[in-house]
Amino acid sequence: MPRISPKSLKQSLRGLERSSLVSRTVYDGSQRRVEYALTTSAAACWRRSRRLVLGWPRTGRKLLDAQEAAVGPS
Repeated sequence: MPRISPKSLKQSLRGLERSSLVSRTVYDGSQRRVEYALTTSAAACWRRSRRLVLGWPRTGRKLLDAQEAAVGPS
């Protein structure tokens, strides 16, 4: 996995927060800690997308075969 600088990670996470894809919680204490989590809507989108991606090996070939039958090979 490629390394990412702390600055780039922070910028990416803040962008996702502005887009309402992640929520940010700050915990004060002897060592300040920040936690990021998917929002409810982002988690629902991820579940739907994951099903599509994981289902592709089973249904993808059928879809491509049907397309070729309808319009001919590409």
